[in-house]
Amino acid sequence: MAHSFMNKCESGERAIDVAELWAIGKLYGKPMSFFTPDES
Repeated sequence: MAHSFMNKCESGERAIDVAELWAIGKLYGKPMSFFTPDES
């Protein structure tokens, strides 16, 4: 994953779709639930 891609996502210049979020989770060893708020 390119550093420029991550910078744009972090700054809000670019949105992340579900497939990209899944890939980021896989890269960092995190489940999809890690990226979503807990609604309890």
